[in-house]
Amino acid sequence: MVLYHCCVSLGMARALELVGFLDDELIPVTGDPPTVDKSNPDEAFGVVMLNAPFEFRLEDYPMKVNDKGRPERLVPGAVLNSFQRAIWPV
Repeated sequence: MVLYHCCVSLGMARALELVGFLDDELIPVTGDPPTVDKSNPDEAFGVVMLNAPFEFRLEDYPMKVNDKGRPERLVPGAVLNSFQRAIWPV
């Protein structure tokens, strides 16, 4: 499973890739890659969490609908920090 967290800029995505999230913060993630907005290419970047363990279930976390009408799951930063992180797209 791959999880995506949309970022406001490439710089923010790079910082999260290196440092991770605050442990007690709930981070909105989705199983689908962020939509590429051609008018604002910076918003197309995200942080990808790779190699989630087999027993990880995204459905175990609360869902919310973001301002673009897309459903996201709220996963604690401590959980996401245990996964390998990368920037999407590369």
